[in-house]
Amino acid sequence: MFLNRLDADEKLAFLQLAHYIARSDNNFNNDEKRVIATYCLEMQINDIEYNESNFNFENILSQIQNKKSQNIIVMEVMALVYADHLLHTNEKKIIDEIVEAFSMSEAQLDVSKEWAKSILSLYAQGEAIIKL
Repeated sequence: MFLNRLDADEKLAFLQLAHYIARSDNNFNNDEKRVIATYCLEMQINDIEYNESNFNFENILSQIQNKKSQNIIVMEVMALVYADHLLHTNEKKIIDEIVEAFSMSEAQLDVSKEWAKSILSLYAQGEAIIKL
């Protein structure tokens, strides 16, 4: 929803981060694939060839210095992890590391989490209306 506000480098960093998180529970499912495809459309970029062996978590996070961009990324990551309606242990660990790297408060994280759950619910409602 806000990913179009990221600069080109931040978009690529976010997409790598999204793939990393989506695969962290060893179940890259259709809901997560759909969310990532939606992210690509929103950012107007092609999906990447994710290569776990070349992924450097700390390096990716260090590329995102702008506070607004950090907030956007956390909001969108929360939508990704809740796309399958579960927060898996590995996803929680990654989110905690992101929050720490971005010096984000638990209150900010909670607001992002609730926003993500609301947006996913509204999206599901919209899909249901379309199918009527």
